[in-house]
Amino acid sequence: MFAESKTLIVISKDEMAINQLKKLVESDKEKFPNVKVVAWNEKVWNANKKSGNIDSKVLFLGEVKGIDKLIPVLDEKYNHNGVKFGWAGKQAVVYSDNKELAEQSKYDEFFDELEKMPVPDMLKKRVTSSKELVEDTDEAENVVVEVRLEEDAEDSDMDENDKNVKKTPIGILKAFGEKIKEGADFVGDVATKASSEVTSIAQDVFKDRALIKRQMLFFGVIKMCEEGLDEFVNS
Repeated sequence: MFAESKTLIVISKDEMAINQLKKLVESDKEKFPNVKVVAWNEKVWNANKKSGNIDSKVLFLGEVKGIDKLIPVLDEKYNHNGVKFGWAGKQAVVYSDNKELAEQSKYDEFFDELEKMPVPDMLKKRVTSSKELVEDTDEAENVVVEVRLEEDAEDSDMDENDKNVKKTPIGILKAFGEKIKEGADFVGDVATKASSEVTSIAQDVFKDRALIKRQMLFFGVIKMCEEGLDEFVNS
């Protein structure tokens, strides 16, 4: 007699993460002999949730609208290097806290583990930076960078304070750059260079943050399959 098939609904904004989980489940028939993975996007999930006709187990991967209300009531099953998963009843979540990897040494420890995992090669890129790794847009907005106006400004109408090092949050650097450009007659090439460097720094912060979040998500997907998924689908 065949065992009853078990449907696992997986919801994520990252289609590749769903495919990674599906591949791991389908390739391990010994551990997951009767698990069928069904992928839903947020729109399908919300429509079915309103109708109240979901009987299958549901797994959320990463940032999905509404899971902030679920996470506080989860029974946490895994927490390492900021990567976490747990479940409550029929719903489970794989999520992460980037602040855990704010220090380069912590991130390097995490990446050394990730590098050994069967994740896509595009994610095996180590982030190295002298700046602090940040979690989200609000924190990134407050990263302080230095913009120095050199001797080119000596003959300008700027006062002495303006000639000093400017420590400016990234959130207002674009406006700062535009103001500099408006006064290009007295700042010249230095202002253009400063504005360009500010934009480059801001882009690097956001790019690194997105990559780290995705690395943590895939780390969590693999750990969930290794250490918790079978217990969840059979609970």
